[in-house]
Amino acid sequence: MKKPILVCNIGWMEKYRGLTGDKIIGGGAFVEKKGYGHEIYNFAAVKGRMYGFVQVRGQLDITRLGARPDYEKATGILVVWCAVHPIGRGTFVIGWYKKATVYTDYQESPIGADRVLPDTTEEAGYYIAADQKNATILECDRRTLRVPRGKGGMGQANVWYADSGSSIAQQFRSELDVLIATGTPPMARPKTLMAKGAGWQLDIEKRLACERAAVKAVGEWYEAKGFIVRSVEKENIGWDLEADLPGAQLLRIEVKGASGPIVGAELTPNEYAAVKTYRDSYRLCLVSHALTARKLKISHFRYSGDYWTDQDNRRLDFEDVVAARVKIASVDRT
Repeated sequence: MKKPILVCNIGWMEKYRGLTGDKIIGGGAFVEKKGYGHEIYNFAAVKGRMYGFVQVRGQLDITRLGARPDYEKATGILVVWCAVHPIGRGTFVIGWYKKATVYTDYQESPIGADRVLPDTTEEAGYYIAADQKNATILECDRRTLRVPRGKGGMGQANVWYADSGSSIAQQFRSELDVLIATGTPPMARPKTLMAKGAGWQLDIEKRLACERAAVKAVGEWYEAKGFIVRSVEKENIGWDLEADLPGAQLLRIEVKGASGPIVGAELTPNEYAAVKTYRDSYRLCLVSHALTARKLKISHFRYSGDYWTDQDNRRLDFEDVVAARVKIASVDRT
């Protein structure tokens, strides 16, 4: 039997050393309301120690980590930190603590740690502690190992013990072993689908703004047509909106936006699966000039029986894009 691990879902940040020069995105209702979470200090060392927080309901079940029921903590645990990517919306590993101590109950911040939460006198507490030397945080562009969600994987709770024995959990643990040992996840990963000509906006703030504006515009367009529209963006089910019209089939709408012209977009594996499963009721809306109201245009693509076309009879071509890892085979030392 493999050693126990604890996978903890938190808000997305770059450094987790406080909000100075950093920000937290996602992380649940508390973060949305307050603008911070206790996890903002998860990788801020205090006298050679790390103190990590994850939002839980009640207590952590350390018996699933090998501790006796009467114990207050479990030791020597691998704790994996993950977060929902602010653009891709999948859940990815962002770092880990090795040989960590996991407490059943919330612990108060260490004295003198200076882990003060914004606009309060309260200090961030923790559930998990580890030596700084055993803590690793991945740079944002190296956060590519996806945490499986749903049946066999991580559920709605923010903690997952990955001890079910399911093939999904076993595969994740194998990929995690490779990541921790080498610093790089396995080469193979699920295929994504990209419409030809897709661009990639590097400015994350601008990308988020485009996405919000695009979803809003599409939602309003369907509402104007008499549909009842519901956002399902946070449910990570393969589409952003659901549009319901009495007597008609439920439409599942995925929205992609760009600040300029848009001639394509990337679909995640989850979205691609939804395209195939709900082809007849799926709509792919590409929104160009999403941040400029007078130029904004929505292209509504639907499956016509042979291919995908929009209202202007433009055809959408798809191509598989497969990731690969490259390395220098030899080094010129001259």
